[in-house]
Amino acid sequence: MAAPPPPTLAIVGYSGRGKTTLIEKLLPLLLSQGLRVAVVKHAPQERVAGPGNKDSERFWAAGAQAVCLAAPDRLSWALRPGDFPQPWQLAAALPVDLVLVEGFKESCLPRILLVDNDPQEALELAKGQQVLAVLCPSGELPGVPWPTLQRDDLNRVAALVFAWLKQAQSAQEGPCQPAATGPPTPQ
Repeated sequence: MAAPPPPTLAIVGYSGRGKTTLIEKLLPLLLSQGLRVAVVKHAPQERVAGPGNKDSERFWAAGAQAVCLAAPDRLSWALRPGDFPQPWQLAAALPVDLVLVEGFKESCLPRILLVDNDPQEALELAKGQQVLAVLCPSGELPGVPWPTLQRDDLNRVAALVFAWLKQAQSAQEGPCQPAATGPPTPQ
């Protein structure tokens, strides 16, 4: 019996909202707790992951075990040597505990939203999916039904991700399963 896929969490926001920066700063906090994390970046224009690609290079330098760049016509992976005995084994499963997905606003993935201080922007990005939290500069966003955190409060964001990951691992549900509950409460 195959192991369930690793829990997958989207970081969603419009261009310039800080998605890459958030993931780059969140990775060391997640890695320091022993998690193995892969990052998949939605890249409608870029075609190569790793050295020479501005955003994926930042994820690589921050310590991600694998970085995927998903363009409309191809996937580009950068993998660390030694993690994968044979390249084709990647098709079966990534040896990671968590997959962070940057972008993919139209996906059915549970998500953290990055917005300016605009409640309407958060409502547009939710797309009817499970929202763990909304991150904005002020940390306050009246009129949205989800927890709101200050974008730079990385410890609280990491705690939220850890709580969600624990819940997702115990439920052993794959990506895009209906959410049984609302956002987890950070410990």
